[in-house]
Amino acid sequence: MLEKKAAADAFQQSVMQAIRSERAVTPNSLTLRMTECKDTQFGCKVRVEAMETDPISTVDALLIDERFRDATVDWAGKTSDKRVTAQFSNDEDNVLYLRGASAFELQQVETLQLNSLDFLTPILKAWTCEIWSEKAMGIYAAMKSTIPVDAVPLAQQSIAARLSPSQQGALGLVNYQLGYLWGPPGTGKTETCAVKVTTYLMAKQEAKVLVVGIANDPLDQVFQRADQLLKLYGRNDLRGHMTRYGIGAARHFFEHLLPGKNDELAPRRPKPDDQRPVTKDPEMVGFDSDRKVTRLFALSIASAIARIEQLRAMGPFDLLLIEEGSQANLAQVLPLMALAKSTVVAGDPAQLSPVSTSDRPEVKAWMARSAFALMPNMEADSVYMLHEQRRMAEKICQLVSAVGYNNTLVTAPDCLTDGLWQSERQVGFADYAADQAVVVPALNMTPTPHKGAKFRVESASRILEMLQQQRSEVPGFKAADVFVLSPFRLQVRVIRAMLDRHGFKDVRVKTVHQTQGKEAKIVIFDPVDGNCPFLKSEEAKRLLTVAFSRAKAKLLVLATEGDCANPILRMVKNLAEEYIQCAKA
Repeated sequence: MLEKKAAADAFQQSVMQAIRSERAVTPNSLTLRMTECKDTQFGCKVRVEAMETDPISTVDALLIDERFRDATVDWAGKTSDKRVTAQFSNDEDNVLYLRGASAFELQQVETLQLNSLDFLTPILKAWTCEIWSEKAMGIYAAMKSTIPVDAVPLAQQSIAARLSPSQQGALGLVNYQLGYLWGPPGTGKTETCAVKVTTYLMAKQEAKVLVVGIANDPLDQVFQRADQLLKLYGRNDLRGHMTRYGIGAARHFFEHLLPGKNDELAPRRPKPDDQRPVTKDPEMVGFDSDRKVTRLFALSIASAIARIEQLRAMGPFDLLLIEEGSQANLAQVLPLMALAKSTVVAGDPAQLSPVSTSDRPEVKAWMARSAFALMPNMEADSVYMLHEQRRMAEKICQLVSAVGYNNTLVTAPDCLTDGLWQSERQVGFADYAADQAVVVPALNMTPTPHKGAKFRVESASRILEMLQQQRSEVPGFKAADVFVLSPFRLQVRVIRAMLDRHGFKDVRVKTVHQTQGKEAKIVIFDPVDGNCPFLKSEEAKRLLTVAFSRAKAKLLVLATEGDCANPILRMVKNLAEEYIQCAKA
């Protein structure tokens, strides 16, 4: 007994020390350069970019993360004591809406400072209870095991028919204490998760389901799709038992999706971002917010951790679904797993992983690893991989499959015989034929060093030339169909500035981190320097998997012969040359 308590204490202290170490080096403020501002009905819209410091950084290449949602905003010369807060744009990256500020106040302002809430202290508090920490330790010890729980027949529910045969096997994961749903890009993970939670509500009356996510957007996609599916199948009775909590609740304007008036988890009803009044779905006849009883609870992980004591008091949840769980660290998810009889972690460990600032070993163990780091082998019944994708052209899929998925990811057979699907992935661009899905242009250029980083004006010029050619030769060309990606913020700024000067503001120029979960017909990837140490790391392999898999129809990689000393870039070049040889034959 004493040995068990000593082990539990050591486990608890190890996690808490990791959180403290990370908190000590994690900034809760962010200084950004403001490049544009204008008044809108939603607040003062500002476009921001990173400062010059650490231009080569890839670890924090997501410029504004969830820590800074609803952050307070200050600037030099601010004369008013009025509180100004930052709201994210749902449609544009690096755009904020400042509530409480006007363009007039900001007209001479160059930089803004965002001050976030301390999101690590609530995680630390979640670990202070010895009883719950011991429960979390028990879950951690069993994460590599396949432990059955009471079976729930999801496949028998009508909504299960929405899934393809290759997706339906994922429904069985709810029958284990911990199940892992590996969803590569384009395989329908969002649909599979939405079907999973809706069929669970249908199959198990009075069940309580908790759905959490590291970011609001993917969480909302699952939540909204679940509501749509229940509506489609005539289960409005269950729709009235779904609730979105936290800041994300302001995105939903149907009353039945908002917390009830007497909901203890949400003492104040949220207001929509654009101040529109909450409306009622005409089909939700008889819904009464005063009497609402929630069975499906949807929160961001940060919101769930902030409410951990309330959630613990509600008794065990039957099912916990962690959306984008491959980006959530163990210190965050273990306290939530302790709340549920069954947990399904959905994500993609071949893409971006949790990020930590500190290099201390305990931080790497608890703050830079996701639950997928402890996943059993792929043959285990508690692991299911969605392996049929419907996004990428076949050649792009082959490349992504080789880079990130050990050649297990394939294009769904029905797509290969679907003329419309195929035609949508036949897109000519500049000098490259419509059926040439993977392209490595012949280039001879050298990156320029700059303050510890590198940039390439020549590749930016080549991108501009291709876009100009496409615009002049293809009627109806939409610049928004193009993603231009680079791992490095400095190169993104170089490309963005050049394209803006020549009328291509609609082309989306991003770091790779900013595009996870998104897609475009044409993706142009600029590695800048394929032989830099980072681009040969394991994390870079994940980053390149994300970058390549954004492309639906055409992937152009601006890699010189020297860049192709990088094994992954050499693989891309070989695949492109294979097309050329086949075309000549």
